[in-house]
Amino acid sequence: MSERSPLPSSDAQDGLSRRALGGLIGGGALSAIAGTAAASPAVASSGTTAEQPFRARTGASSGRRPNLLVILGDDLGWADLSSYGAPHIKTPNLDRLARQGVRFTDAYAGSATCSPTRFSLYTGRYPGRTKGGLAEPIANRTLGLDPTHPTLASLLRTAGYSTALIGKWHCGWLPNYSPTKSGWDEFFGNHGGALEYFSKLGDLGDYDLYEGDATYQDLRYYTNVLTERAVEYIGRDHAQPWLLNLNFTTPHWPWLAEGDAETGAGIAAKIRAVTDAGEIFSVLGHFDGGSVAKYTDNWPLSGGKFQLLEGGIRVPTIVRWPGRINPGQVSHEPNFSPDWTATFLELGGARPAPAYPLDGTSLAGYLLRGHAPGERDLFWRVRANRALRRGDWKYYQDADGTDYLYDLARDSREQADLASERPELLAELKAAWEKTDAGLLPYPTAG
Repeated sequence: MSERSPLPSSDAQDGLSRRALGGLIGGGALSAIAGTAAASPAVASSGTTAEQPFRARTGASSGRRPNLLVILGDDLGWADLSSYGAPHIKTPNLDRLARQGVRFTDAYAGSATCSPTRFSLYTGRYPGRTKGGLAEPIANRTLGLDPTHPTLASLLRTAGYSTALIGKWHCGWLPNYSPTKSGWDEFFGNHGGALEYFSKLGDLGDYDLYEGDATYQDLRYYTNVLTERAVEYIGRDHAQPWLLNLNFTTPHWPWLAEGDAETGAGIAAKIRAVTDAGEIFSVLGHFDGGSVAKYTDNWPLSGGKFQLLEGGIRVPTIVRWPGRINPGQVSHEPNFSPDWTATFLELGGARPAPAYPLDGTSLAGYLLRGHAPGERDLFWRVRANRALRRGDWKYYQDADGTDYLYDLARDSREQADLASERPELLAELKAAWEKTDAGLLPYPTAG
């Protein structure tokens, strides 16, 4: 999904609220943790005990539909968790979740930037199936997720779930777009792509912290505020099963920790000084190439945010469900954001809308019953790149229109182009990409 890890990117900030969240999700909710773009194959164990290859615990059944905690982190690189090989960043809480569940090495975001990935997770479909999903990312008030389009939340709500979204939405601004217009019963968070962590000034220059559709004043460190809200929600006496989308902005720009209030005030002053909201990105360096995710580590993968090389789309993904999934496991099964939408709908007993067929494949049979997912293509499209993965093979086209073919099992860094050695396979994968692309909306003409 392209964004990245969930709980604060640096668990060194482990405060009471974060420990409380860890304790609450320990009770039996299905917790899925993923990122949104940047990546690498695992190079470190998630704990002191060696991981075991994933095997479904068949026969185990709770007889109840699970609560669903879906944690999405923002701009977390593939190697930014110590359970994924980070040499300097310590993430003990996330590593503990990995030890308690299954860690995926070949999981992908639905796109290479923020809002298209969220479209893919919320709808279970390629971003290019909706007008709002064509923005990479959404950066003005004119586009968003059509409130009439079925979502993970609206479909689960119809099936009897309570639904909430806490944190970053980034699928359109009020008055036309909002989580509460797209199936979430409750919303607490920001509408835009980023915000200064203390002042809550967003990337359009406005105050951007909302409860429902009304602004909510809280100038404390944003990551802590979101965690407290999540703890409160999970700790309620719920009469129905629930879905909580918990979307941290950490570690997205402007890269502030809890003790960086003074730096945050300086950033807020710069935002207030900009008269044209469209200039905020350039003034603050929000989208100046490498600095957009300058602290991200994707090693050993190539590429990064905005690109469909592995470093731009492969992301850390952890699934924990103590009642149904054994701990200490690792899976190399390829998957991407829309697959998790299909999975959560199946687990929640919700049916996709016939007029809006999913592009993802449910992994419930794989996770719970030991079924092989079967061969299928994973497809990505952005303005500058195209990519398709089938098994271990990946077709990639760069911004110059040059086609490449990689064997990811042997070459996860995408350094050895095999296009000239396997021209028939290249043509087959390219044709498959073009067939899928033909069913999507075209990008609007620039200018």
